[in-house]
Amino acid sequence: MISSVKELENTHQGGRLFIVANGPSLTEEPLHLLENEVVCVVNKGYLSVDKGMLKKFDYFAIADHNVYANLPLEFVSKTEKAKRIYVDFVTKQKYYKQEDCYVYKKPHLSKPFCKSTFPKSIDSTFGTLYTVALETAVVASFMGFKEIYLLGVDLGFKDSNKTHFYGTGERESRISQVWNTYKNQWKVLIPQLNMFLKEKDIVFKNLSRGLVEGMPFETDRLENIIGQN
Repeated sequence: MISSVKELENTHQGGRLFIVANGPSLTEEPLHLLENEVVCVVNKGYLSVDKGMLKKFDYFAIADHNVYANLPLEFVSKTEKAKRIYVDFVTKQKYYKQEDCYVYKKPHLSKPFCKSTFPKSIDSTFGTLYTVALETAVVASFMGFKEIYLLGVDLGFKDSNKTHFYGTGERESRISQVWNTYKNQWKVLIPQLNMFLKEKDIVFKNLSRGLVEGMPFETDRLENIIGQN
């Protein structure tokens, strides 16, 4: 069944969320610390459970219909215990597999995320951020979370043979080449996202050990965050 993401609004009042992406540095993170935390994996992040890195996850997010189309069929069963959050465009494709999910409106690909395109509600559209982890943070901001942390959001890589934590195939290599074109755009968009979340009194940090230099996030480490509480 397809449901509106509005059903998730304010369901985690005052909580914290860890968004787990697919960057190569994910293998270096002490993900066992997340056992009692609320976790959202994106794209092939569910494979971190198969690899014994992550114990469980609560949400699964997809923001690109091409990524969805290239996921192995196994992802349906491997994400069935989680709440799936998809951009609505995914469910309009002929290859949509009819699994249960919550949908949000497709971001404006021609408009950047900025003051004029900040969403006013969880079910309103917003400007593009060019990556699912950051778009998921926007959606999560309306779910009541007051702390949002990123892991495996490297936004780059040091070794072209290790572009993702689970490995590098033909498609991963092709996508990774595009990242270089986004780097300058992220340097502009990330401060806008920081501003948006700060206005909502949300703590937002990138904890990724492999974060490329020059990306304007506030940073920290997972063990510091878990140790603080």
